[in-house]
Amino acid sequence: MDFKGHVALGSGRLHPLTVLDDHSRFAVVLAACADQRTATVRRHLVDAFRRYGLPAAMITDNGAPWGNGPGSPFTPLGVWLMEHDIRITHARPYHPQTMGKDERFHRSLKAEALSGPPFADLATAGRAIARWRHVYNHQRPHEALGLAVPASRYRPSRRDYVEAPRPFDYAPAISSAGCSRAGTSACSGGLSGCPRPFVARPSPCGRQHATGSSRPSSGPNTSQPSTSQTTQQNPSTMSQVYTPPRRERAIAARHGENSIRLPC
Repeated sequence: MDFKGHVALGSGRLHPLTVLDDHSRFAVVLAACADQRTATVRRHLVDAFRRYGLPAAMITDNGAPWGNGPGSPFTPLGVWLMEHDIRITHARPYHPQTMGKDERFHRSLKAEALSGPPFADLATAGRAIARWRHVYNHQRPHEALGLAVPASRYRPSRRDYVEAPRPFDYAPAISSAGCSRAGTSACSGGLSGCPRPFVARPSPCGRQHATGSSRPSSGPNTSQPSTSQTTQQNPSTMSQVYTPPRRERAIAARHGENSIRLPC
């Protein structure tokens, strides 16, 4: 998933949003966007997920809205995808080859659909790239596919999109609490720093927590996934940011139910 570099219009600018299937090169999303905001991307993803189902994983670069720069992978959009049990992978910083298929798709899009005179407005651009997407998926031979068309190789996901996903699963005997707006979570008697996208998300226990009565721990930064860093307040517990729900019980069983503390 990526944005093609923005293009000038007769009025405003066009930000083409692209989501490409890794196996078939099928263009699942090619949308004419007026901006690169989380709400815009989410709206187009919901439309695609309703039509094609949920992917197992998605790879993106480290830019907004799905990344917050190298070393800061969590954003509200990424957390929303994780809530739907979609694994998020970020490309190696400053290494466009990691997403080479999408980059090659952007090259074809630019050469065949965006190289003419500027479109008058966003609606005109949207109709034009929708026509090109149909040709690309169903008529245009693809050399990497042995001159087959992407639609001949693509299969929709068997995982249906759920409008309201179930809450995160937590391992037994782990006391969990939501993050306050101050960016701290109180779990198993200790405080831990919370990545900003997790702040003020619902707690599975339903409790309300003070937003300014406690200060964040001065211990190790927990914005990166970790199973080895411990908090200063409670050395017997370990901090770990959210991992896909289906893995959490296995992780807790492997390390012991008291050895992992899952925030938010």
